[in-house]
This record gives sequence, structure tokens and C-alpha cells, in this order.
Amino acid sequence: MADSAKILIEHNRLSHIITVVKSKIEDISQDLIPLNSVDVLVSEPLGTYLYNERMLETYIIARDKFLKSSAQPMMFPSSANFFVAPFEDMEIYLEVM
Repeated sequence: MADSAKILIEHNRLSHIITVVKSKIEDISQDLIPLNSVDVLVSEPLGTYLYNERMLETYIIARDKFLKSSAQPMMFPSSANFFVAPFEDMEIYLEVM
């Protein structure tokens, strides 16, 4: 996604305004991005089944660490619906057992 974003940014001549950092948030140093210096964070914080992968916590860390205090925090989507339909699959059950 980061590589595609860079191509779009360059094509739209916005490289002087937008910087794409392709890295885990935990690996980004203050030398690369100073604390409280970011206007916008773009992330996909929803994991598998809306909660798996624990991405929401990482998003919150990035917000608290890098987002300017004057920025208006917003998250999209701000809500989601999760539907569950029970089923039985004996082959999967036997495989796991």
C-alpha cells in the first residue's frame, strides 16, 4: 500500500507535502519523525474479524506519539457491524483435534 501511495503522490506532484513512511510504528525513531509533528495519520487499524491483530493499540500509540496536539483526531470507519453465523464442519473439527 505504501508503494502505491508513493506513486499516486508523485503523480499528483505532492511529494513536497506528503511523506510516506513504510515501517512498523514501533520501528520509527524520533529522528525520522519528530514527536507531535504529524498532521494526518493514515492507517488500516481493523484486523481480521474487526479486532484480531491488535492493530488498534498500534494506531493509538501512533496518534499519541506523532499527531500534533492541534490536530483533530478522527478514525474511519468509526463503527462496524460484525455478523456471526454458526456452522459445523466435521473435517475442520477433526483436523484441529
